[in-house]
Amino acid sequence: MARRIVTHSRKHAGRVIAVGNPAEWWSPRSATDIAVDIDAGVHSYWARDADRQLVRASLSNDRNMIHAWTSAGRDLLLLLPPC
Repeated sequence: MARRIVTHSRKHAGRVIAVGNPAEWWSPRSATDIAVDIDAGVHSYWARDADRQLVRASLSNDRNMIHAWTSAGRDLLLLLPPC
């Protein structure tokens, strides 16, 4: 399983619709494709919080949204700069 570091996200109507890292060839990647990657165990997606700690992205309970929850209960992916 490859670990992909996310530095940017694309949002629409309060939802993350894609994530990316301009330094990586796979970027940007749609939230739908990320959900497939996570479900299949092919790739994991991570973002750094304010303390530079890696936070793993996961799927919502209904499996149609991705999140990276911080210890403070905030979705880190919504806080990233746009891609």
